[in-house]
Amino acid sequence: MSNGRGELRPYQLQAVEDIRLALKDQGSAVYQLATGAGKTVVGGEVGRRVTDRGNQALFLVHRRELVTQTIDTIQDMIPGLSIGVEARGWPAMPWAPLQIGMVQTMVRRESTLRPRIIIVDEAHHVRTKSWETILGRYPDAWILGLTGTPQRLDGKGLGTHFRILVQGPTIPDLVGMGYLAPVRTLRLPAALKLSGVKKDRRGEYDRGEAQRRLDEKVIADTTASYLRYARGRRAMFFGITREHSRRVCASLRAVGVSAEHVDGDDHDSRRDRIMAGLRDGALDVVGNCDLISEGFDAPGCDCILMGSHTASVTRYLQQAGRAMRPHPTDPTREALILDLAGISHDLGLPDEIRDWSLEDGEVNEREKGKRILKTCPVCRTGFYGNRCKHCGHQLAAPMPDVAEVDTELEEATPTIDHKKTLRQQVGMCKNAPNPRACLEAIAKARKYKAGWVDHVLGAWERSGQLKEARR
Repeated sequence: MSNGRGELRPYQLQAVEDIRLALKDQGSAVYQLATGAGKTVVGGEVGRRVTDRGNQALFLVHRRELVTQTIDTIQDMIPGLSIGVEARGWPAMPWAPLQIGMVQTMVRRESTLRPRIIIVDEAHHVRTKSWETILGRYPDAWILGLTGTPQRLDGKGLGTHFRILVQGPTIPDLVGMGYLAPVRTLRLPAALKLSGVKKDRRGEYDRGEAQRRLDEKVIADTTASYLRYARGRRAMFFGITREHSRRVCASLRAVGVSAEHVDGDDHDSRRDRIMAGLRDGALDVVGNCDLISEGFDAPGCDCILMGSHTASVTRYLQQAGRAMRPHPTDPTREALILDLAGISHDLGLPDEIRDWSLEDGEVNEREKGKRILKTCPVCRTGFYGNRCKHCGHQLAAPMPDVAEVDTELEEATPTIDHKKTLRQQVGMCKNAPNPRACLEAIAKARKYKAGWVDHVLGAWERSGQLKEARR
């Protein structure tokens, strides 16, 4: 990110100036920049300029790993700067010009800090009670939020705390400049079936019910996908529950892959050892359940196994972003996302351009008329358009880029009078020499919309029915 004091990338320097003007004018701002592109460096430079004027700056973080990572980043930028830490296990140094406060500690602890600016890491959490309590203690401080995803699944906007949104370069721009790795998302059939699983009011699947649907085939499919597409890569697995993560790690170990599960109940020393193992290559895969979705730096990690569905764009992009930092020894090496949960179907590709806003509203739904994400039948890469960007495969029958209806299979299939006849005709196509041609004939005769054939074939592939029919 930085090679010493003042050596920031051009877009980071521009961000510091934009933030300075926003804070001077409005007193609060949130800076949006993709995961892995150096938000902490930007915040550190803003904090340095405040402390150089004799004021105190406070970084707010919410995970133990982020405390040490923020210290390392700032000390790399400003060697010799005194840094105080308000967190369990660190001695208090309230006189230090720069402070790093862990939310869980600061909300319970009386503080004598007098920050001129509060820099809120992962600022999409700021609408929760703990964060709001802390910010309320310093009504005269400037507030700067840092996040890659300035929105929340509950639809609560960040405009209640930040008056201006300052945006950095998009992911495609950062990839083009060489500051993020190119991304390839594989959309893989999964044995786990979530149809019928209850959802909460936010649209998230009930974890307990989803857990009960985990069987040995689901675990085996995950292991097989890693071995086939990502063997040798350093990866993170995100499971539905802790038990899901433990079972996947055990399955990987059984076939010679070095894998460990980590969760919040682990002793700090074990968590540190496992994270260090991923960084230095001693471990191939670290499994977890949302523990390391945010902020965790893992140089060398270039693969994410997404085993849990989410309706949250924030969670999705935070997880994918763990692998998007350029590879330490090969800047052209792509980040590989294995979508085993169908997240990309609902939320799109992790590297596509998105519109952000600080306003309240429903932010997790993809609008009707969205671009249709296709799956290459040759290499399983997700892409837009009619030619796979990875292997160059051209779709035989061009599909529209914009959907006119919801792309869920059951809704994309028109309601007709003879459902039983339709089911029989479609079922016969599974065993046809050319299932696609068979389905295309039905679609033409019944005047179905373009894309219906691919939806049916995709459903068969995910359930394993097409594979079995071709044996």
